Amino acid sequence: MSGQFEHPYAVGLIGQFTAENRAISRKFNALFKRSRSNFTYLILKTDPACLKNLVLCMKLMDIVGINVSKKYQKMVMPHLDGLDVSAKKAMKVNTVARKGKKFIGYFVKDIFIDSVRLWRD
Repeated sequence: MSGQFEHPYAVGLIGQFTAENRAISRKFNALFKRSRSNFTYLILKTDPACLKNLVLCMKLMDIVGINVSKKYQKMVMPHLDGLDVSAKKAMKVNTVARKGKKFIGYFVKDIFIDSVRLWRD
């Protein structure tokens, strides 16, 4: 393999192109490359008014899951198909995982370890 994923699973971050979000993206992509996972991590830049449409588009694409930047953690909740107990308790979502045809919101403690675990389930 030449450094490219043959059939990547797309995951990503809803947020803006900030230095912090780019660093998160680089860290995930390095993790995926080291572990030879067929995942690629994208930053999905969107305007808050377009969140509903973004989630709808993600359902039509091969998006496995996403992380949610702080700005969008409460705003994305009504556009998901369900919330885990962790998200209900925290009243915000920082990770979304596709479960069948539905996107379920979670609030995880370790965004790197817990997100990957949810996306692989």
